[in-house]
Amino acid sequence: MTTIRVGSESYSLQESVAGASLGDLYALKVQTRRDGFPGVSVKTISETFERIGELAAEGGLSPADLLDDDAFLQNMIGLVFLARRKAGESITVEDAGRVSFTDIAFEVDDDEDESAPKGGEENAPV
Repeated sequence: MTTIRVGSESYSLQESVAGASLGDLYALKVQTRRDGFPGVSVKTISETFERIGELAAEGGLSPADLLDDDAFLQNMIGLVFLARRKAGESITVEDAGRVSFTDIAFEVDDDEDESAPKGGEENAPV
């Protein structure tokens, strides 16, 4: 299982995305919509992390590049929002954007199946 740690709390990444309520998904999409960016969705989160995985595999992943990438930042805000809402926390998209990048970490269990889809897409609607 992959978890996202925000501060001292850990959340299941798969449950956070695949188990998100329709209302939370809609609020996230609408509140992150900007000129030229359609808003954060399960699809954009999945695509962003697939792209990051490819860059990491090629050795071209730089934290400075990530912090300069609008789509990455918006999708991280979305992931924090969904994780904390799924855990029952009362948080807004704006609140999720206030989390420090250094307060976020991803943890993967050693015995997790490497071939399994990441980010909950195995249960996410298409």
